Order: sequence, then structure tokens, then C-alpha cells
Amino acid sequence: MVRQSGTIATVQQRTVTVAIAGQPNTGKSTTFNGLTRKFQRVGNWPGKTVEKKTGTYTRGNCKYYVTDLPGTYTMTVRTPEEKIAKNFIVQNKPDIVVVMVSAAALERGLYFASELLSLPTRVVIALNMMDVAEKRGIQIDIERLEEALNMNVVPMVSSKHLGLEELKQAVEEVANMADYAPNAPTIDTRSDALSLASERYSWVARVTTDTMQELREEPVKSRAQRFDRYATHPVTGTIILIGVVLGAFGGSFVFGVPLVMKMLEVPALLSGLVEPALTGILPVWVVALVVDGMIDAFAVVLAFLLFLTVFFTIWAVLDDVGYMARAAYLTHRFMNAVGLHGKSFMPLALCAGCNVAGATGTRIIEGERTRLLTLLLIPIMPCKAIMMFMMFLSQVFFPGPAGFVILIGLYALDIAIIALSGYLLNRFVLKGEKTGFILELPEYQKPNRLTVWKTVRHHTMQFLKKAGPVIMIMSVTTWALAYFPSGDFNTSYLAMIGQYLTPFGDLMGCDWRWIVALITSTIQKENAFAVLAVLFGDDMIPTMQASLSPAGALAFMTAYMLSIPCMVTIAAIASESQSWKWAAFILVWVTFLSIVIAILTFQVASLFM
Repeated sequence: MVRQSGTIATVQQRTVTVAIAGQPNTGKSTTFNGLTRKFQRVGNWPGKTVEKKTGTYTRGNCKYYVTDLPGTYTMTVRTPEEKIAKNFIVQNKPDIVVVMVSAAALERGLYFASELLSLPTRVVIALNMMDVAEKRGIQIDIERLEEALNMNVVPMVSSKHLGLEELKQAVEEVANMADYAPNAPTIDTRSDALSLASERYSWVARVTTDTMQELREEPVKSRAQRFDRYATHPVTGTIILIGVVLGAFGGSFVFGVPLVMKMLEVPALLSGLVEPALTGILPVWVVALVVDGMIDAFAVVLAFLLFLTVFFTIWAVLDDVGYMARAAYLTHRFMNAVGLHGKSFMPLALCAGCNVAGATGTRIIEGERTRLLTLLLIPIMPCKAIMMFMMFLSQVFFPGPAGFVILIGLYALDIAIIALSGYLLNRFVLKGEKTGFILELPEYQKPNRLTVWKTVRHHTMQFLKKAGPVIMIMSVTTWALAYFPSGDFNTSYLAMIGQYLTPFGDLMGCDWRWIVALITSTIQKENAFAVLAVLFGDDMIPTMQASLSPAGALAFMTAYMLSIPCMVTIAAIASESQSWKWAAFILVWVTFLSIVIAILTFQVASLFM
């Protein structure tokens, strides 16, 4: 390690604050996890939906408080992430800033470091991905680089936990130095922004001239790099993307659905134990509340949790491998047309499993405006429950190939509505400057088990904390509306509401039973099937077919597909946007769209069916 001029100061401070900064895909989170391991917390930065990761580790008689700053390409503030990173370093004044630099992109990483060296903070360079640099034929002389910078430089391969102890040692040394005088670039503060960039690049060039060399003029391409030619091609890349997405969803269903089905057997088992024990002791309605309301709601929460755990695991692996960045790159052109950018693809794709997961997934998007726009489009995306019930309805009312054609047409309509909503919201509702799309395609790598585990654990815990209570409340509320005042569903408040809304149903060609099913589906999409099963009895399918004309069936399917996925999604939008105003706005907008388009569908279809 480099020793600065002067002597090492006597260790007096018992705590040291450390910030980990750097550009995206340089291994910040993996390094943070390696340093702090079990002693970490994940939350949000005050007033932001950007994740805040903090943790601690102890070395000797000193405790180190570590903050993993959001990934940022530059200290020039353009996005909320860059503003958070800069403000934390400037205002909180951490004792040490560990700058993560990719050894395979040394010049770019050192440019970011040059910006930090102009600030009154001590810096340690963590030169990560040394194995990637070696594969590319890039050789870096660490000792010469330390001498050129007059700073501590730690070679690392954080994905394999190599260099973590050396990094801790470097942080300890720099924190206790009496004199800290790195060879920072000499910048003329009177220069304009282009000139400043040129001066920094000149400094980077001087530093790297004698410390880095490429051993091969044309580096040998690995199998992953050769695969990338096809993975990022507009045609073959799209085919691969469709295959990956279908595989991810297929894996979720193969492993997740059996777990969910097993969990949905729990209410019957628990009810068989609880109902006899409570009957005769508590009032009838209280027993019904526990058995049919609370136990069912608890099972739904656990079923959601099991499915999301499988789903998040698959997507966390794909992200850690490096593929999701390719997906964002491929979909950027289409997303940009409606005011989004490529990274919006990932949370929107998550909606095929669960819209709550999609809402949570918007945290990966830089720029509050783009993140909010993506968040507001989440409720229009059909989830797995919608897809499954739509398949059922299509075969009930339009058996054979006709049902498949209608289903494809309705999904095409949904995509068109998403595009139109995105354009209108982007053009007339959301204010502010659109965030540019900067994306680096990271190296393919083996997924890090610790990183994947912490990602999955964090998202599932967020679901339990935020969505779990809402599901319980909404489920019990639905039960109460369906039970009171008489204990008979057909004369319940929910049935009364449906009968009151019959005029709207007439415009869609649907009687009150279908309106009740539509209303309850907004609480939870699966509710529609359960309600229809109760209302239409044992001869469910023929009775359903007799109750609706083909035009009415098409209108109901349209309304069901376009209405909000569930109230939990609205709660998730409120949580992620930190505003019930936006949640209420999108609730009204989606409800308006679903009713108007369903009415138009019935009126037009009646002319031809």
C-alpha cells in the first residue's frame, strides 16, 4: 500500500464513515455486501424512492459505518441518483470515499475519481474486475498506478470475495493518515464545462500512460462476447429476448404455481380446525369473519409471497448475470416513443407475474419523471391472474380458434392503450425534463449467491411490510361487504352495489352479477372467478353462456382486462411514488378507460354479433 508523506496519526476516533461510490456495473453492491454482510439495512433516501443501503463492520477497535451510494456516471447532477451521491459526499462529509473502478475501463473510472479528488474528502481506489481486464489482455501495474496517483489502489475481484481484506486495510490506513495529499488534477475553475472535461481527460491520460497496456491489439473474444453479437442484434436479439422472458415466466409457473396451489389448500385445513373450536363460543358472524375472511386473506398473502419469491429469484439471477441490460437496450426504441426508456421494460415485464412486483421494480429507473411515468402505466399491464381468467372466458364464450384470435386482439388493444396512455401522460400531465438514457452493457458473469439472496429477501420483505397488510384489510373488507347485512351473498351490500350499477351494466350488455364480479376483481383479480362460481352455481358454464350475448362477453372481457389489477397495486403505486394523489389519479384514469372502452366495444360489437 502507498504510504503518504508524514507519520501515521494515533488512532483516536472509534468510528469511521465510509461511502462507496462509482459508476453502475462496477461491483459496488457486491463489495458493500462483502464488507457489511449481515450488518446492513435497506431503506429509502429521505423523500426519494431510490434505495439507501447502509451497513457496518468492525476492524480492531474501530467501527466502520458504510453507505452504498447510488451508481452514477458523473458528479454533474442530472438525475436524482447523481444528486443523492453528490449531496451525501459534499454535505455528510464521509471520512473515506471508496471509488469503485472497473479495471477493464480504467480511464472512465479514473475520470469519475478525478471529480471526487477536487472535493475535500479522502479517496481509496478499489480497482475491481481484475479478472475481466486480464481476459481482455489489459495489464495494469498497480504499484506504478499508486505512485502516479499517490493514493491507495486495491486490486479486487469482488464477485469472488478477493481483495476485501486488503480494502479494509487500505481504508484503515487512509483514515489514520496525518497527511493525505493525492496527485489530483490541476483544474482551472475559470474554465468552461468543455474545457474542464478536457483537463480531466488529460490528467487521466498522463496517469494511465505508464501504468496500463493492452497486450493484444485485437483481444480474443470470449464465448460470451460472441453471444452478445446475437443477443444485441435487432432481430436475433428480439428472438432471444422473447425466449428468455417466456422461460422466466415458465420457470415462475413451473416452480411457483405448485407452491401457491399447496398454500391455497391451507384455508380448508385451518378452517376445519378453527370453525368447530369457535362455533358456539363466538357469534356466528365472528366465526365467519375468522374462517372465511381472515384465514383466506392470510393464505392469499402467503401464496403471493411464495410466487413472488420464485419470480424475484429468477429475475435477480438474470439481472446479476448481466442479461437485463441487454433487454433494456433492445426495447429502448419502442419505449422511447411513449416517453419511457429501455429500463422501463424490466418493471413492465415483471407485471406479467405480478403488478406489485412491477411497481417495486421501477426503482431501477433513473430519473423521477421517467420512473413515475412507468409507475403510472403499471396498472394497465395484464398480470398472470388476468391472463388465466381471460383464457377461461375466451373458451367459455368463443370456443376453439375464435377464442384465441379474440384473446390476441384484446392483448393488442391493451398494448395500444398503454402506448396511448404513455403518450398522453408524457405530453400533457407530467412536467419536467425527460431523462436521457445512459446504459452500460456489463460483462456476463456467474450470479453471486449473496447478491441474489439479498435482492430477493429485500423485495419479499418489502412486499410483506407494504402489501401484506393491505391485502388483509382489503380481503376482510370484501368479505364484510359480501356477508352483511343478512349473511346471504345474494342480499349482501356487495350485491346491492351491483344492482345499483345495473344501468352501467346495461350499456355494456352485462347484468348485475357480472358487475359485482368486475367490482370484486378490483380488490383481487382472482375474486371474479370465485364470485361467479357462487352466483351461477353448479351449472356455472352453461348458465354463464346464457347470461351474456357474445357482444356482452367481449365487453366484459375488455373491462376486466383494462380495469385495475388489484387494490394492492394501487397501494404499491402510492408507496413507490410517495403520493396517494398519483395513486388516485391512475385509479380514476384506468377505471374511466375500462368503462368507456367496454361500452364502446359492446355498442360496436352488437352491430356485428
